[in-house]
Amino acid sequence: MLPIVLNPYELHARSPCASAVLLIAQPAITLLPSPLEGLDAQHIAQAMLDSPAFERLMDKWSWAGHLWRSGSLSAGVAGVTPIAWVQQAAADIAADPGAPGRAGQPARTLAKLVGATRFEQTPRYLDAVCKDLERGGGDPAVSVPINVGLERYAANLAAPVAASPTDSVVSRLERRRERPLLRLTTTIVHGASGLLLAELRDALDDELADFRHAVAESLHARSPAASDSVIAAADRLERAVNAIPDGVLGPRDDDELRVRGGVRRLPVSFTIGIDNHGGALSAAQQAAAIVAGPRRPPAARSTKAGTRRAASTPADPNAPKPASTALAHRPVLRLTVKPLPFTAA
Repeated sequence: MLPIVLNPYELHARSPCASAVLLIAQPAITLLPSPLEGLDAQHIAQAMLDSPAFERLMDKWSWAGHLWRSGSLSAGVAGVTPIAWVQQAAADIAADPGAPGRAGQPARTLAKLVGATRFEQTPRYLDAVCKDLERGGGDPAVSVPINVGLERYAANLAAPVAASPTDSVVSRLERRRERPLLRLTTTIVHGASGLLLAELRDALDDELADFRHAVAESLHARSPAASDSVIAAADRLERAVNAIPDGVLGPRDDDELRVRGGVRRLPVSFTIGIDNHGGALSAAQQAAAIVAGPRRPPAARSTKAGTRRAASTPADPNAPKPASTALAHRPVLRLTVKPLPFTAA
């Protein structure tokens, strides 16, 4: 077993990161936007009526149907899904007052940027999440609780949470906090339909099983370098993927033509790092402070003794702790998947 938590933004974009996780994970777990009341036909139908964005998402994600049905892609493990963790993250952020500000300055809190939780009522939840997925992110009221909740969920499973590397402020701050545990390269198949991915998982079963076992053992050891067994398993998987006949890869249906570049082999690098305190929340807090920008100090005021500046107010010992302390996490494993350029044989 090698459970990996996949960010739903990656799945929606059908990114190389999503292709890698859907091939190697056992299982891949993601946040499935769905009615909070349940997945029965009545609630699904009502949700589609209430939220056109949810109906569009159902159509967009239909390509992965074979993976959902086989259990390779899952909305949770042992009946525990990420939504409760996302709801709790949103509630914690909304309720936490953050660090007290300096004299004359309001506290710069993530709560002010995120606002009220959108994850408690089905219509509002589905509309907000599905629309933000369509946009590729951008609404911190949605993306921040999802990222924080998924990180906590993954930490509870002792599983990596996967995402593509970006140049965003949050991503850079997260990387600063990580200690690298594992770096390796291999080759995956990108752009495949759910049916083809399911077939590839069966055809490459031995190589994938060896790869999962080697990676899991390395993560368990918390070794800062890839072991010989991990490198050998990655090389074996790469050779097996390169040996797949071109005719098998297709594209074999219209769905596979929707992905830019079509179905193809793709060399990738895998980096797994550990953050002992959980990075998504604190990185989002720091990013929110950066977005808010520096505050001007209080204006000088005139007195009979001359001009002086307002004195700093001593810290209140009863003031709330910063959210980064009050909302601490377990250690988090973060998997970053990055495409590599093709090299000559």
